[in-house]
Amino acid sequence: VVTSSTNKFKEEHRLGEMKCYDGTEFKDQPDNMFPVELLTRSIENSQEHILVVGERSSWFKPSTLTELLHLLEIFPGSKIVVGATEVGIETKFKNAVYPRIICPSNIPELSCFIQTKEALIIGSCTPLSVIQHHCEKLSKEESYS
Repeated sequence: VVTSSTNKFKEEHRLGEMKCYDGTEFKDQPDNMFPVELLTRSIENSQEHILVVGERSSWFKPSTLTELLHLLEIFPGSKIVVGATEVGIETKFKNAVYPRIICPSNIPELSCFIQTKEALIIGSCTPLSVIQHHCEKLSKEESYS
């Protein structure tokens, strides 16, 4: 659902092709850390860049490094969230409010696991389960070498 206020927000901040969703029904509940729109849209299209405007917070999910840098430029001090453990604790127990939250997990360069002869390159948004899977696979490969 897109409302005139979400479109106005998008236009005011020159957010270009970012898809906007109204998150005003999302009440920033500690048990529901991420807006439903952010989660479902990410599953449907992982390359879509998303904006969810809520009552107390606006969530951004860029899909490129350029978009991430643009968001950080126009919204300095934004909270970058990947797993939300820290923010979940702060909002639930300390009643913290973050007006701008950026979730960069759709950016391919930040969600990678690359093995070279010299190193492992692990993106900062790579889930721990993916890292564990690849490390287990590598350890099995190394034991047969």
